[in-house]
Amino acid sequence: MVSERFERLFGRLVVAFKQHQDVPRTTANVVELGAARWVLEAARSEIATERDRMAPHPLNRRIVRKVNVSENDLARLQVFGVGSGSC
Repeated sequence: MVSERFERLFGRLVVAFKQHQDVPRTTANVVELGAARWVLEAARSEIATERDRMAPHPLNRRIVRKVNVSENDLARLQVFGVGSGSC
């Protein structure tokens, strides 16, 4: 499922690309082309961010360090109701 924000950003990307795809490289168009390129890059960046938000890559997940817990620590936690299975 694609979010509305992603669809809006992708539409903006397509419009910017179509408007400035075949613009002649004259002095008068340099500033306009620079602005269009900036909009295009900003849209690509936002699309990448939105894509990662919707479906994060497994390699981007934070690695959780495994910690050894002693029997004494575990027993203390169970006394306080943590890890005993009751809520």
